[in-house]
Amino acid sequence: MGCIKHFSCGSNNNDNLNDLILTNTSPNPNPYRFKILRSKLIGKYLITKVNYPDCNTFEGNKIMIYENINIEELYKLKVLDPHFIDNNHSPIARFKGNKEGWNLAEKFCIACLMFDTKEEKNK
Repeated sequence: MGCIKHFSCGSNNNDNLNDLILTNTSPNPNPYRFKILRSKLIGKYLITKVNYPDCNTFEGNKIMIYENINIEELYKLKVLDPHFIDNNHSPIARFKGNKEGWNLAEKFCIACLMFDTKEEKNK
Protein backbone atom coordinates (compact mmCIF):
# COMPACT_ATOMS: atom_id res chain seq x y z
CA MET A 1 0.00 0.00 0.00
CA GLY A 2 1.44 3.37 -0.97
CA CYS A 3 0.91 6.59 0.89
CA ILE A 4 1.20 10.13 -0.45
CA LYS A 5 0.88 13.15 1.77
CA HIS A 6 0.66 16.69 0.47
CA PHE A 7 2.21 19.34 2.70
CA SER A 8 1.52 23.04 2.79
CA CYS A 9 3.83 25.67 4.23
CA GLY A 10 3.03 27.84 7.23
CA SER A 11 0.24 25.73 8.70
CA ASN A 12 0.44 24.42 12.25
CA ASN A 13 -3.01 22.84 12.40
CA ASN A 14 -4.30 19.44 11.36
CA ASP A 15 -5.83 20.61 8.07
CA ASN A 16 -3.11 18.70 6.21
CA LEU A 17 -4.53 15.39 7.47
CA ASN A 18 -7.39 15.86 5.03
CA ASP A 19 -4.85 15.75 2.21
CA LEU A 20 -3.75 12.19 3.02
CA ILE A 21 -4.28 10.03 -0.04
CA LEU A 22 -3.99 6.26 0.18
CA THR A 23 -3.34 4.19 -2.90
CA ASN A 24 -3.36 0.43 -3.22
CA THR A 25 -1.25 -0.88 -6.07
CA SER A 26 -1.44 -4.58 -5.18
CA PRO A 27 -4.73 -5.36 -3.47
CA ASN A 28 -4.81 -8.02 -0.82
CA PRO A 29 -6.94 -11.04 -1.58
CA ASN A 30 -10.49 -10.84 -0.31
CA PRO A 31 -10.87 -13.99 1.83
CA TYR A 32 -14.62 -14.05 1.09
CA ARG A 33 -14.16 -14.05 -2.71
CA PHE A 34 -12.23 -17.10 -3.86
CA LYS A 35 -12.46 -20.12 -6.11
CA ILE A 36 -10.60 -23.37 -5.50
CA LEU A 37 -9.06 -24.34 -8.84
CA ARG A 38 -7.11 -27.43 -7.89
CA SER A 39 -6.25 -29.52 -4.85
CA LYS A 40 -4.12 -32.55 -4.06
CA LEU A 41 -3.74 -34.48 -0.84
CA ILE A 42 -0.26 -35.81 -0.04
CA GLY A 43 -0.40 -37.65 3.27
CA LYS A 44 -1.70 -35.18 5.85
CA TYR A 45 -0.84 -32.18 3.65
CA LEU A 46 -3.33 -30.59 1.26
CA ILE A 47 -2.04 -28.49 -1.63
CA THR A 48 -4.52 -26.02 -3.08
CA LYS A 49 -4.48 -23.58 -5.93
CA VAL A 50 -6.96 -20.84 -5.17
CA ASN A 51 -7.94 -17.84 -7.25
CA TYR A 52 -8.73 -14.52 -5.56
CA PRO A 53 -10.25 -12.30 -8.30
CA ASP A 54 -9.55 -9.10 -6.34
CA CYS A 55 -5.81 -9.73 -6.21
CA ASN A 56 -3.54 -8.90 -9.16
CA THR A 57 -0.32 -10.75 -8.25
CA PHE A 58 0.06 -14.01 -10.21
CA GLU A 59 -3.36 -13.29 -11.75
CA GLY A 60 -4.91 -13.73 -8.31
CA ASN A 61 -3.67 -17.30 -7.95
CA LYS A 62 -2.20 -18.58 -4.68
CA ILE A 63 -0.79 -22.02 -3.98
CA MET A 64 -1.10 -22.94 -0.33
CA ILE A 65 -0.48 -25.97 1.84
CA TYR A 66 -2.72 -26.92 4.72
CA GLU A 67 -2.10 -29.56 7.36
CA ASN A 68 -4.73 -31.97 8.72
CA ILE A 69 -7.63 -30.69 6.61
CA ASN A 70 -9.33 -32.78 3.95
CA ILE A 71 -10.60 -31.67 0.58
CA GLU A 72 -14.28 -31.87 1.56
CA GLU A 73 -13.70 -29.65 4.58
CA LEU A 74 -11.81 -27.13 2.45
CA TYR A 75 -14.63 -26.89 -0.10
CA LYS A 76 -17.16 -26.14 2.67
CA LEU A 77 -15.28 -23.05 3.86
CA LYS A 78 -16.92 -19.67 3.31
CA VAL A 79 -13.74 -17.77 4.24
CA LEU A 80 -10.26 -18.72 3.06
CA ASP A 81 -7.52 -16.29 4.00
CA PRO A 82 -4.15 -17.01 2.32
CA HIS A 83 -2.24 -15.17 5.05
CA PHE A 84 -0.51 -16.84 7.97
CA ILE A 85 -2.89 -16.14 10.83
CA ASP A 86 -3.64 -17.99 14.02
CA ASN A 87 -6.74 -20.03 13.19
CA ASN A 88 -7.68 -23.57 12.17
CA HIS A 89 -7.65 -22.83 8.45
CA SER A 90 -4.38 -20.96 8.05
CA PRO A 91 -1.90 -22.30 5.50
CA ILE A 92 1.39 -23.67 6.77
CA ALA A 93 3.17 -22.67 3.54
CA ARG A 94 2.49 -20.61 0.42
CA PHE A 95 4.14 -20.63 -3.00
CA LYS A 96 3.99 -18.67 -6.25
CA GLY A 97 0.66 -19.16 -8.01
CA ASN A 98 2.15 -20.84 -11.08
CA LYS A 99 3.38 -24.26 -12.26
CA GLU A 100 6.75 -23.80 -10.57
CA GLY A 101 4.99 -23.00 -7.30
CA TRP A 102 2.84 -26.13 -7.58
CA ASN A 103 5.90 -28.31 -8.20
CA LEU A 104 7.70 -26.81 -5.20
CA ALA A 105 4.61 -27.35 -3.04
CA GLU A 106 4.57 -31.05 -3.95
CA LYS A 107 8.25 -31.38 -3.07
CA PHE A 108 7.67 -29.55 0.20
CA CYS A 109 4.89 -31.98 1.19
CA ILE A 110 6.99 -35.02 0.32
CA ALA A 111 9.93 -33.65 2.32
CA CYS A 112 7.65 -32.96 5.30
CA LEU A 113 6.29 -36.51 5.18
CA MET A 114 9.82 -37.91 5.08
CA PHE A 115 10.77 -35.75 8.06
CA ASP A 116 7.58 -36.77 9.93
CA THR A 117 8.39 -40.46 9.34
CA LYS A 118 11.97 -39.99 10.52
CA GLU A 119 10.78 -38.23 13.68
CA GLU A 120 8.32 -41.04 14.42
CA LYS A 121 11.07 -43.64 14.15
CA ASN A 122 13.27 -41.68 16.59
CA LYS A 123 10.59 -41.60 19.31
